[in-house]
Parts: sequence; structure tokens; C-alpha cells
Amino acid sequence: SDLGDSAGGGLALITLQELRDADLPLPAGGISISPLADLTHTVESRFTNDGIDPLVTMDLIQMIGAAYCGPLDPKLPRISPLYGDWRGLPPLLVQASEVEMLVDDSRRFVNRAQAAGSPVRLQTWNHMVHVWHIFDPDLTEARQGFDEIAKCLASHAPRD
Repeated sequence: SDLGDSAGGGLALITLQELRDADLPLPAGGISISPLADLTHTVESRFTNDGIDPLVTMDLIQMIGAAYCGPLDPKLPRISPLYGDWRGLPPLLVQASEVEMLVDDSRRFVNRAQAAGSPVRLQTWNHMVHVWHIFDPDLTEARQGFDEIAKCLASHAPRD
């Protein structure tokens, strides 16, 4: 399986596209937690949720964007996977918090992938910080997120 969170979640999505385009074997499934999928900085939740989540700020996202993009177009799929081709990908589970700045990255990606026929599912939690899973085992919602990930992985694991 392919797994990533935050900037790594975006990189996991890019990796899936690259594997498919190179005719290499795809994993049985993938997990992306709060992926950074659009570095154009036009995502609505970047503005509506700015200042709510203490773990991610607009300054941080812009710094990551500048490091990823340099002089390149931020709409290139290798930089912003949202703008890639989502046909023919394995089942994916995406998790995000309703109040984090990257929630619309998740929503927009899931909508585009589903429209392209890929089996993608979005789960959201309310009132959680970005990648709240890091607070496991102390946070019930973190355990819930990991339980859902475990179910997803088990359902897509190769059978002997």
C-alpha cells in the first residue's frame, strides 16, 4: 500500500500517477492523510480555515510551495497532484479535518478522482488539527482514524 500525510500525502498521490504512467505495478490501495494536493494557493479552505489549525499556516504552505515549485507552474501534476490524471488508480482512502487549511485539497482531489472512475473515499473529522493522528493513543479521534486505515488496508491486502 501507498501511505502519506500532509506534504507526503501529496507525494503519495504523485507516486501513484507516476507508477501508472510508467506501466509499473500499482499498490493494492493507498492512504492519504490531509494531502497537500494543490500548490496554486487558490483553495478556499486555505482562507476560511486560516488561523484555526495551529499546525499549518499560510506561511508554511507558501514556503513548501516555493520549495516544490521554484520557477515551475504550480499546476504541473508532479507539483500539484490535483491537476493530474486520476483514471485507473487503486482504491484510496483520504482522511482530513473539516477545520484544517488542507481540507479542500482532499475534497477537490476526491471529487476529481471519483469523476475519473477511481475508487476513492473521503473521511473527515470535525474540530481536529492537521494530521491529528500524531496524538494516538491519547486522542480518541486519532485511534478512530487509524482503525479506519486498518480496515481499508485489510480490505485491499492481497489474499494468499
